[in-house]
Amino acid sequence: MNTTQTQKAKWMIRGGMCIGLAVVLGGCYPSSLSKEEVQIGYHMSPALDSVGKRNVDMWYDDMIVYDINGRMFVNDWRSFWMTDSPSILSPQPIVNTTAE
Repeated sequence: MNTTQTQKAKWMIRGGMCIGLAVVLGGCYPSSLSKEEVQIGYHMSPALDSVGKRNVDMWYDDMIVYDINGRMFVNDWRSFWMTDSPSILSPQPIVNTTAE
């Protein structure tokens, strides 16, 4: 290849890269649609943050889990300090506090 052909090839490559970059950055915007139609297309289910639940529903589920975990922590804390049941080492009879 001579110098002229090399320069033409470089310009063709640069031009192709510029067109490719413009397509990638610009995308294929549907210009025939109104702004509201485009917004609906981008947000088909605006109230859902996951596949089947709204943000409020997920928050409520999290609060239930935190509540249960907090109550389990109190039980575990009492077991750790061994205050959840009377000692079996006492020589005196112990009253059952579990009401069973």
